[in-house]
Amino acid sequence: MLSGLFFINFSSPYNIFFINTSSTMRTFSLLILCLLLLSCKGKSKHDWAEMKLLGQVKTLTDTVSDVYELQGKAQKKLRSVTAYRFNEKGCIVEKTITIETGKMIGRDSNIYDQQEQLTTSYRFIDDELYSHSIFRYDSSHRLILQQDSSLDGKLLSESNFKYLDNGYQCTKVVYSPAGKVIKIENTRFGTNGLKIEAGIIEPRDSFSQTTKFEYDAYGKLIMERADTSRANHPKKTIYKYDENGLETEVTACDRDSNLLLQKASVYSKFDKTGNWREQTTKWKGLGIVITTRSIQYF
Repeated sequence: MLSGLFFINFSSPYNIFFINTSSTMRTFSLLILCLLLLSCKGKSKHDWAEMKLLGQVKTLTDTVSDVYELQGKAQKKLRSVTAYRFNEKGCIVEKTITIETGKMIGRDSNIYDQQEQLTTSYRFIDDELYSHSIFRYDSSHRLILQQDSSLDGKLLSESNFKYLDNGYQCTKVVYSPAGKVIKIENTRFGTNGLKIEAGIIEPRDSFSQTTKFEYDAYGKLIMERADTSRANHPKKTIYKYDENGLETEVTACDRDSNLLLQKASVYSKFDKTGNWREQTTKWKGLGIVITTRSIQYF
């Protein structure tokens, strides 16, 4: 049996990371986490916009708790605390994850250049430095190189980015330290800059997937359709929003229309700037999760 910690990123229903205390699993986790840092085009806008935050947010703390019933009354049990610190341009300079015991299991520290392009990212696990990544850009400020290394300087992976069709098409190729291809990503963007198609090939695992994205008139993602080689991976994912543009429902089904995941979220306790302070999410078959926010502004 594997022993370790599962961290679920609740902003995305499919991002589940395993952090194990063994050196082998740590190396594997580091590689996976490094591969997730940036995709084609890098960061096209500041993190405030990516996270749908209003105003000049300085710090944000999300406290996630499970809800359970005890003697007929609803109780909360702390699951994790994720804290973000931003610079005045809206870019994340530090992110920490703490579990219910108070132990910090992860920390990211980011450095940017004068154009607010991410140049260096340090990743800590159990408050110890385990990896760092460097990023390079072309004269058009497009990401062209990402190198991920371990604490002792050994290369974990290298990603090269190439752009076609005036930047509306991007190919990302990820190489292992031995120079073998780990992953190939082909991404197409519309004239509005929104991603309309993404293809992934992982030769080592014989995995391939092509996903098409659909948006509403306001540019919010409403549907993903995936043609994938994995039977249990979502074939279609539908997103719904409230009048404020906040995500209220996510439903994912496999290729046989079997329900894989469904969650519904309600927001309450907004602050004067318009950012929500409490989110209640009901996961079908998995229970209820409450996220409370603490926000400071510049």
